[in-house]
Amino acid sequence: MTEYNRISGRVNNIVNLDTIFYHNGVAEDPYAIRRIDIYKGSVKDENLEAQVIMPPPDDPTYPYPVVRVAEGGEDLDGHFSLPFLVPSDFTAPEIYFDVWRFLGSDPGGTIGVDEDDETLWISQCNRFWVYPDGWYIDDELVTIRLGFEAIDKHFRKPEIRNLEVGLVPLPLYDFDYNRVTPLIPQIQPYIHIETENGEVIVGGSATTGCDGEPCEGSEGPVVEGAARIGLRQGSYRTNPYVVQYRIDTNQFLIGTYKYRVILVLPNGHTIVSDDMRFDVS
Repeated sequence: MTEYNRISGRVNNIVNLDTIFYHNGVAEDPYAIRRIDIYKGSVKDENLEAQVIMPPPDDPTYPYPVVRVAEGGEDLDGHFSLPFLVPSDFTAPEIYFDVWRFLGSDPGGTIGVDEDDETLWISQCNRFWVYPDGWYIDDELVTIRLGFEAIDKHFRKPEIRNLEVGLVPLPLYDFDYNRVTPLIPQIQPYIHIETENGEVIVGGSATTGCDGEPCEGSEGPVVEGAARIGLRQGSYRTNPYVVQYRIDTNQFLIGTYKYRVILVLPNGHTIVSDDMRFDVS
């Protein structure tokens, strides 16, 4: 499962709807996942598009078709995924909501408790993006352009949180939505951070010190500083995507740092931002 599956679904293709259940802040398996409802645009009865029903928890096939997420051969507590085949008649591009309905705790065999009683179920909502299953050819006459918007400029010690940079398709209100937007989740972002005096903290050219050849073990334009694509909090129609890089301020001295973002597009083109700055206080 890719890191970006929820923001890169395609009609007629499987999108893995990963989710993690938390009980009092700790990842934990619920007693029983009972049903998953898929809504288009907003969670309203009239927008219900599909339902996926799970067998009872004592059934040997439970939680099929939901699968447990494993790492190193062992199931991760509370981690589940629904491989959902997006039907051909789903509207795209569109945002969909997957509402997981479940029994959190074991009712303990209480007399008269009906596990199918929906009034006992807990409902939690996630979202995912679906795009047309489109094919494009690239004649390289048109260059995809992306702008950058510095969002986080101030950090304090001690804290650990994301440094986020907004990705802005250009021109802002006149780009090819159906071509550019599905591309963004497939971009591999990197980050380069250095002090005002030029001392590199994170990142560096893949050819640094290697006589113009890629350094051993490097797989991209930078040796370090791999970031990820995420989403802004809130509603943004034209530019919901951000580059995220986790900052641990305990590893930084108090002061101002400059950084730039490097994007590697699927066609191999690279886009580099201007220098931006954040301070740690």
